Amino acid sequence: MAWLGQIRPHRRDESWSAGLWQTFFSTSMGAQIPVIAEKPLAVCGCRKFKIDALGDHLCTCMSHSGAKKAHDWAVDQLADLFRTTHKVKTQQVVKSRGQHCGDLELAAYLANEAGPVPLVLDLRIAHDRIGSSANPALNGTLTHPNNIDESLNKAAKDKIRKYRADYNNNPPNAVAFMPAIAGTTGRLHSDFIRLLFLQAHRETDRFFAASGVQSAQSNMGGFFHFRRAAFSSMLKSRVGNIMAKASALRVNLNLDGAPIASSSHTHPSHSQTSRLLTSALSLGVPVPRPTQCMGGA
Repeated sequence: MAWLGQIRPHRRDESWSAGLWQTFFSTSMGAQIPVIAEKPLAVCGCRKFKIDALGDHLCTCMSHSGAKKAHDWAVDQLADLFRTTHKVKTQQVVKSRGQHCGDLELAAYLANEAGPVPLVLDLRIAHDRIGSSANPALNGTLTHPNNIDESLNKAAKDKIRKYRADYNNNPPNAVAFMPAIAGTTGRLHSDFIRLLFLQAHRETDRFFAASGVQSAQSNMGGFFHFRRAAFSSMLKSRVGNIMAKASALRVNLNLDGAPIASSSHTHPSHSQTSRLLTSALSLGVPVPRPTQCMGGA
């Protein structure tokens, strides 16, 4: 729940209504969701299941409109986090050989012997409990009671099986692929966390460079690591916040159809440097001065 520290009332995209709070925490604890329990039982948009009071079906069904809206909102929010260092596309993402298409494309994010390689991410928010089984007795039970992370691992394997080989075998330009998997309780898959650390490392490099400080890693020592830890903590907290809110939106949007406020909190014309410095200021990270850096060498 470290992402709770990243919620700011003046940011519309990070604001939470009382209904969303109730939905997220009720879902996380396996309790009845007030916004569902207070209404008569209704049939889901898929026309196959009734909406259960625990919200497990709404967290697993892909047919209702709330699932797509919440997913697309989360993709837009994730894209902004990577725009501090790279160009990011959420539209016209490069397709794989099998014509699959991921959610985000990070331009020249990785490299191989032939040069820069784009990285494609595909988001999935996995649920820990069964909600769409033809056997009513199974709905509401844990999918993997002996390993709570298995739902994340299984979702990652499914994405890799569907996308990675086709992307890597799309000559002449290979494309790297990675699943971005989160749980409805706000947990993140291990590979997703590693990617966020890599992004924090690059943000720290760019942060010092934008401040007129070169070779920060070799000259700054602990100062560089301290700043990287701050960026890493911020990224994990903000992603946790995004995923938690998207999980709640997935349920509530199917019930009230309310619009989602501001898909992005930065203007498309903002430069990578301005985005990065804005993130740094939100952390209270002071801009390093060359004289300060020389003293810490």
